[in-house]
Amino acid sequence: NAERYLAAAIESVLAQTVRPAEIVVVDDGSTDRTAKIAEQFGPPVICLRRPHSGIAATRNFGISVARGNWLAFLDADDLWTREKLERQLAAAKSDGASEIIFGGVRQFVSPELSREDQLKLFVPSETSAAPHVGTMLVRRAVFERVGLFDETLKVAEFIEWVARAQDAGVRMATLSEMV
Repeated sequence: NAERYLAAAIESVLAQTVRPAEIVVVDDGSTDRTAKIAEQFGPPVICLRRPHSGIAATRNFGISVARGNWLAFLDADDLWTREKLERQLAAAKSDGASEIIFGGVRQFVSPELSREDQLKLFVPSETSAAPHVGTMLVRRAVFERVGLFDETLKVAEFIEWVARAQDAGVRMATLSEMV
């Protein structure tokens, strides 16, 4: 149920300086207007509806229908900077060996929260370079080697997947700037 945030998330992808060939939105059984909002964008946005299956199954389904050699993920309540894909693709080209490229992430508080609710939350002000699914640009072939996200996990599916990728010797790089 992401109707409040989804349009801004999709717009942050459409505003990329290197525009993606496709944007696959997987609606994981929402009961609000999430899917309708995604469908209103039209191509290159594709909206696919599924019964609620959880985050790992939803990401795996998206991987199965996406056509690109490079894949990136964005949760409905997150945003990309305008140069995210441009910076990461340039890093991939100059490096030549990296199969996953991460970037920095900065947490933010949703502006519609009351001041009282905002004060209850701790949000670090610095950019984090820790692996985050929303900053990852990954070659499709990595999923063929490492496997998909573990659908039996309700939380930490990304952390577990990154650990398997590291164990498999996947070459990773991290850009220091926020993407």
